[in-house]
Amino acid sequence: MSRNRPRIFRPVTIDSPTQVVGESGAWGWPLFLLRFAVCTLFLGRGVLYLSHFSPLSVFFWNQGWLERPLSWCGIVWEDYAATSEPLITRVQAGFGIVFIISAIACWWVQGDRHRWARWVVSIGMLGLLPYWLLKWVDKDYQFAMFIEHFLQWGTPLLLLLFWRLPRLGWFALAWVLISCTFVGHGLYAIGLGVPHSNDFVNMTMHLLGTGEVGARRFLLCVGWIDLFLPILFLIPHTRVVALAYAAFWGLGTALARILCHYTPAEDYYGLHPWTAECVVRLSHGLVPLVVLLLLLNCFGDKNRV
Repeated sequence: MSRNRPRIFRPVTIDSPTQVVGESGAWGWPLFLLRFAVCTLFLGRGVLYLSHFSPLSVFFWNQGWLERPLSWCGIVWEDYAATSEPLITRVQAGFGIVFIISAIACWWVQGDRHRWARWVVSIGMLGLLPYWLLKWVDKDYQFAMFIEHFLQWGTPLLLLLFWRLPRLGWFALAWVLISCTFVGHGLYAIGLGVPHSNDFVNMTMHLLGTGEVGARRFLLCVGWIDLFLPILFLIPHTRVVALAYAAFWGLGTALARILCHYTPAEDYYGLHPWTAECVVRLSHGLVPLVVLLLLLNCFGDKNRV
């Protein structure tokens, strides 16, 4: 029966779940893509911070958080707010430099060798936490925003643990990170528990050339698919299709940041932050692709895949 079943619908399982991921002999391309995902994530975020696109002002200009601590130091809030912009600029530049260095160092991360690279990437990963949490605060603590950034923060973690976690543990971590991000995507696409995003509707209309009704129907369809992806990942017969969809859709939504904001008449003016956003979001498609390649090439049962 299994020989007559289409390849993509044959069950994919994880052999030797206690063996460490990096001990497999067929992880060349998946490891390269994982490093590339980490590199682009840090590189894009570093460019955005160095270009003054960061949510740090949510913290530094939050009167409710800082007024009392500043008063303990004898600083009046109004005086601080009027002179704090240079401080924010310097902190942004510091974060940006750390991210750029982390983007370079990730190519040397491998097992127990080059421990300095592991430390640099770990520091960069910690530096992503303020962005994640401040974006969540800036969006009024929306649950969808909180879980959407799991994969952006967790991609460096997957690289750091590539040689340390057993197969089952590494795949479980990847499943959690990918699932949370795509569930967040789905909640925004459907407008479930969050205000329906007109930005997504306008992007869909621009890319597909459809009207508002068609764009909303399209987002509703892909939103529900995103919500069911965590379940499809767990079913051996649908695992390959689900990961392939996640890779395609993750890369597609990243590229949409450029395609939707490019206008030939403006000759690329103002496009560089959207290019950086695209680069950051490549991990949304690259990580599912890495998991898919690992399953097919070295972890799946060759007689059934």
